[in-house]
Amino acid sequence: MANARYGHTSTLLSNGNVLVTGGFNGVAMINSSEIYDPESNLWSAAASLVSSRYLHTATLLSDGKVLVVGGANLSPTPLSSVELYSPALNKWTSVPSLAAGRNGHSATLLASGKVLVAGGKDMNGQAIAAVEIFDPVSMAWSSATSLNSARYQHTATLLTSGQVLVAGGYGSGNLVVSAELYDPTSNTWSPAGNISDGRYSHTASLLLSGQVLIAGGEGESPCCPTAAEKFTINLGFADSRRPTISSSVNTVDLGGSISIVGGSFTGDSEAAGGGSNSSATNFPLVQLRRSENGQINWASPASNSTRSATNYSSAPLFDLQGGTYVLTMYVNGIPSFPRVINVLPVDDVIFIDGFDQ
Repeated sequence: MANARYGHTSTLLSNGNVLVTGGFNGVAMINSSEIYDPESNLWSAAASLVSSRYLHTATLLSDGKVLVVGGANLSPTPLSSVELYSPALNKWTSVPSLAAGRNGHSATLLASGKVLVAGGKDMNGQAIAAVEIFDPVSMAWSSATSLNSARYQHTATLLTSGQVLVAGGYGSGNLVVSAELYDPTSNTWSPAGNISDGRYSHTASLLLSGQVLIAGGEGESPCCPTAAEKFTINLGFADSRRPTISSSVNTVDLGGSISIVGGSFTGDSEAAGGGSNSSATNFPLVQLRRSENGQINWASPASNSTRSATNYSSAPLFDLQGGTYVLTMYVNGIPSFPRVINVLPVDDVIFIDGFDQ
C-alpha cells in the first residue's frame, strides 16, 4: 500500500477488487483510500474519504456501493458522519448521519438490503447498546431495538436464517461473554447463550454448516484466549429430516441453470409433520447468499422441473451479479448443509425476454 495504516477497513467490491479506507498511520487519522486489483497485483489511489477516521465500518451494499459509518478521529467525540462510495464514479458522498456517534461498533447487511449498526463506544468511552438501521433506498436512519448488553469490538454475523448473531465484546469495564440474536422480522433481540471465553476484537466466521466459528481476540490478562469455539443454531428438528445435496454445479454462467442431486427434496409426508404436498407449491426453495456481502437471492424452479425427491433444476439465473454464492436448499423450512458455487458474468451478452441476442 502507499500508506501505512491500522484500524482501517478492507472491503471486497463487486468487481473483485479490494477497497481499503481510512485508519491511523501512527501520527494522525487519515482519509486516504486505496484499491487493490488482484489480477494485476497492483495498488492504486482511490478518492479520499470526506472525513479522516479509524475504527469505523465499511459495508458493501447490494448495489455495489460501500457504506462507511462512524469511527473516531483525534477528537474525543466519536464520529456520527456517514459516507457512501461509488466504485463506478470513484466518488465519496456524505449521507445522513447516525443519531449518535460511535466507534468499535458492528455493521451488518441484512437480507432486506438495509444495514444494521449495533453497539460501539460513545464519547465517554462507555459501551452503548443503541442500534440503528440504514435504508439505502430512502437514505434514512431509523432506531431499532437496543442490544440486551452494551458492547463494543464485538462480532456480528448474518446467519443463513437472516438473523444476526452478536457475540462477545467489551462492556463498561468488563468483558461481555453473552451472545444474542437479532430477528429483523420482529425487531427483537433474544439471548443466544454465552461464549466460553470472554473476548473482544475477535473474529466470527460463518461456516458452510451454518455454524459460526469464534476465534482469537483479546481477553483477560495476560493476553488472549487460544480456544476457538463454535455456535450452533438449534433449529429444532432431527438431522435425519434435513435435505441432502450429493452433487451440484460448481460454476454456472449468468443466464444458466443450477442442477442439484441429492435426497429428501420433496419433504416428509404430512403425517410425519410438515409435508408440503398440500401446499401451493411442492418444490424446495433454493437460497443463494452472496459471499461478498451476504445479500440473499432465491432461485426459481425450472418450469419443466419434475420436482422429484432426488433432483432439482432451476430456471435460468438472470438477476444475479457475478461472484461467489453459498447455496442452501430448504425443504419444509429445514436447510441443507450449504455448498459454494460461482456465478460467472457473461460479457457482451444482452438478454431480452429470456433470450440472448
